Amino acid sequence: MSFARSLAILTVLTIAAVDSAWSQSHGQNQTGLTVVNPWSRATAPSQKAGGVFLTIENASDQPDRLIGVESEMSEEASLHTMIRDGDVMRMRPVEGGIEVPANGYLSNSSTGPGWKCERGYRATTNSCIAIQVPANGYLAESTNGHGWRCNRGFRAFGDRCVELQPPKNAHLDRSGNDWNCNLPYRRDRNRCLLREET
Repeated sequence: MSFARSLAILTVLTIAAVDSAWSQSHGQNQTGLTVVNPWSRATAPSQKAGGVFLTIENASDQPDRLIGVESEMSEEASLHTMIRDGDVMRMRPVEGGIEVPANGYLSNSSTGPGWKCERGYRATTNSCIAIQVPANGYLAESTNGHGWRCNRGFRAFGDRCVELQPPKNAHLDRSGNDWNCNLPYRRDRNRCLLREET
């Protein structure tokens, strides 16, 4: 079974232990949790249950846990998650609450732990840690797994950015993180040779 980590919360909610004004304004409370983009579909008159979907961000330096929901507009409100069972999505109650790691937010992702890290942080097993950007680098989605890329004219080397030293008759390539030989030269290891030179 794959967990589609969207929160389906019956009826309009307020977060347990947080006053209703916070939830209604979708603002930040004392713990650093913020409700972002809550939404709900209208229900048919005969329908007895409805859902509220939302993202919860935790901008604090400590993990926090959503332990329940309350509503003044219904007799009952509870936390649910969506579970894919073959081709069918099923709602299941959440036991023990939903943890939001520090500097992270709950996501609607159908894969992974159900949360993502804020920009400038990367996910570990159960937390978000700050990305250490080296000198001559910048934050970016990158294939090197570090969460950063090197500025133009520099190349990633381990956990740092080293300056490129293009040889004679060479120029920076389109990426700016490597070099190519000028025409009619060709690359031979760390130099550019005329095609007839071999």
